[in-house]
Amino acid sequence: MCKIVAPQNISYLRTHTRFNTMKRFLLLLAVMLLAVSLCTLAREREWVNPIANYKLSSTLAIERVVFADTATTLYFHSKSKPHWWVKIAPNTVLRYKGKDYPIRSSEGITPGVELYMPDSGETDFSVSFSPLPDNNQPFDLIEPGGWRISSVRKQDYASDQLLDTYWRNMQTGDWYIGFADGHIIYDSKLWRAVQTETKKDAYTFSIEREGGESHRVTVGPYKKGVRRIAIDDQTAVACEAINTNELGDYPKPDETTLWNKAAITHIDTAYICGWVKNTELLNAQSSGSLILYYNTVFSRSQQNITPAIDSLGYFEIKMPLPSVSQFFLGVRDFMFGMTIFEPGKHYFLLFDMKTGHNLIMGDDARVQNELLAQHEMVEDIRFAPFYMQQEETEQLSGEGYMDYIQTMFSNIQKSLEQRFQKHPTLSARFREYMRVNTLVTAGVYLGQSNYDKSNIMSNERYRHFMEDSCLARTPRPFMLYPSIFQIAYDHTGWAERQAGAQIIDCEAGVLKYLVRKGKVTATEEERTALKHYNAAFADYVLKSGELKTNQQRDSLHAEFEASPTVVTFRKLAAKVDSTEMAEAYVVADFENTDYFIRTLCSDREFCDFFDAQMMLDHINNTQEPLHPLLEACVRKTISNPVALEGVLAENQKYIELRNGRHEQIQKNLKTLDFGSNAHGGRQMLEEIMRPLRGKMVLVDVWGTWCGPCREALKHCQELYETLADYDIAYVYLANNSADEAWKNVIESYNIVGENVHHYNLPANQQQEIESALNVKSYPAYRLFDREGNLLDVEVDARQVTGLINLLNALGAKRK
Repeated sequence: MCKIVAPQNISYLRTHTRFNTMKRFLLLLAVMLLAVSLCTLAREREWVNPIANYKLSSTLAIERVVFADTATTLYFHSKSKPHWWVKIAPNTVLRYKGKDYPIRSSEGITPGVELYMPDSGETDFSVSFSPLPDNNQPFDLIEPGGWRISSVRKQDYASDQLLDTYWRNMQTGDWYIGFADGHIIYDSKLWRAVQTETKKDAYTFSIEREGGESHRVTVGPYKKGVRRIAIDDQTAVACEAINTNELGDYPKPDETTLWNKAAITHIDTAYICGWVKNTELLNAQSSGSLILYYNTVFSRSQQNITPAIDSLGYFEIKMPLPSVSQFFLGVRDFMFGMTIFEPGKHYFLLFDMKTGHNLIMGDDARVQNELLAQHEMVEDIRFAPFYMQQEETEQLSGEGYMDYIQTMFSNIQKSLEQRFQKHPTLSARFREYMRVNTLVTAGVYLGQSNYDKSNIMSNERYRHFMEDSCLARTPRPFMLYPSIFQIAYDHTGWAERQAGAQIIDCEAGVLKYLVRKGKVTATEEERTALKHYNAAFADYVLKSGELKTNQQRDSLHAEFEASPTVVTFRKLAAKVDSTEMAEAYVVADFENTDYFIRTLCSDREFCDFFDAQMMLDHINNTQEPLHPLLEACVRKTISNPVALEGVLAENQKYIELRNGRHEQIQKNLKTLDFGSNAHGGRQMLEEIMRPLRGKMVLVDVWGTWCGPCREALKHCQELYETLADYDIAYVYLANNSADEAWKNVIESYNIVGENVHHYNLPANQQQEIESALNVKSYPAYRLFDREGNLLDVEVDARQVTGLINLLNALGAKRK
């Protein structure tokens, strides 16, 4: 029997079948979405290599954050020097939206106990805290009253707000704009900002600066990680948020190889401004002051500048620069990395202590940002000094150290090339900087090894590396590689010394100068004796120091003087009259060193600045103007106008000091006639302290010849200001310092004040006082109480925070 189905029933069945099919599809889709959601949730319960402001705790890196219902666990990797320690305080917390989540447990470390680094200098541990309520939002890791790591967040975190976000131009890769509370960073300037319109996720701002300059900033909605941002009526720029601490890889390669100014013809100015933002989040022991460390063409020693920072954290610097130069950036105890600045250009630096952003905006700031972003690549150019290698390898020779340097040099080069391949858009200038910096760093360690008696000067590979690779073609611009001057200084300083000769006889240098200039005629035998005299002299001095009796020393001296080399040397010296010898003494060292460096180096400008540094070091060490004969040599030899002017300007300063009467410092210069009333250093100290009873007394034992002493004295007024609330007198005792040089240092560095007292005692009296104070090195600091008693405490005026803590612990009287 056949059943006929009405058409409407057919329609119903079809509809019902479609409904069941759709129902099954929707159910399957729901299951799939739930699975995807669960997978996403599972993934978000663990952050791998989260982003954070690690700069405030350079020894710790958070490798993972694991969220669970019972705890939030942070997995740390600690990297420091072997046998140094790291410690997590028991009261350390995670802070999220104003609430603190304390430590619950730990593995690999005990809170409050030092964890010492193994020989590798690296270790891992984990700390679990009370569970955070959200695994999507940033949090802070805080040791109350100590350090902190701010804004720990997942790699792909994107803020749903505009505040505290920074954006890069997607086409060029440059940092384009930044948004803060009441301010906007744009065009390398900080602008006051007023939000004039908001429509859902789009914004309009009016920005202005002093002087009336203003713009309109239009920010489009956030779509697929992109905002379109327009200035006034310009075409909107597609921008992406900068989620990493530094600016990441640029989208396109840059094969530009030229710098703005390689040759040094005049002093130009780089304008550097910026913002140390959210300084209230700095560690408790940090003042928040920005410091820029740099080298100049006028000195081998590192200089620094600390710009004034306003209450907002904004600063401005007009930096005189003769050429593109290397800078290290830091906020007191925290180094942010190395970058460079070019004269004639404008830069804006951002250090956000909350988000961890370290960014540079400016005229062609690409390489600058690459150096900050690739700081690990820069830091990995490491060589161990000779003495450290000697600790690992007993009886290490110069040959062995040369093997080590060449192996490390090759390995670092290979590592760099591998990293360049991983970052194919790194600029040509960055790649060149890294390659050359590797070469220069290796040269520095080789040159320094001479001071550790490595005898490496006799190694042909050493000479080839130093002379042919480093000095024959000095890199340009050489202020990008300021250590090249140190290489030249070390290498030329050892040029007169044979293998093992740690000292030289100045008379030999004078005779070499006179023979080379044709002012005295030398036979071939005399030239040979002159060549080998320093080695013979050094050997004699070394052996003499090992003898115990005067009779043995006299016998060795007679043997030395009777040797063929010394006899012939003395005959050559006898050809020179005393006047000519005295005049040659003045200029011989400069002339010989200049001759040697110019035979090695084809860069005349480099040689000029090397000579300038040599003369500025001489003025600085003697604290007196150049001898007229030496000044004449300088004027004749140095052709670069910038180098010559640098020397002459410093020389003129000391000429004026010599011609003055030091009237402004007279009241701070003290004299004491101990006569026969004082016997020994202790009684002399009592005489010095007697007028200062009732005050704490900080004693500084120093010398005009001591570089670290002078460096510390440059900051004396800062010290006086910092300790202004304490009733302290300052006593300065000069060691082995010529009277004129002593006064010059005091006046040049402005070491004066109401409670400042300077003594330059006779050598025997100074020696007795230093013996009573147990002075072993310089500068040396000692502290006396209000009754004039020497306190058995360690004190260092260069460590101001520690000094203040000591004074507080001693109950120092305040005014």
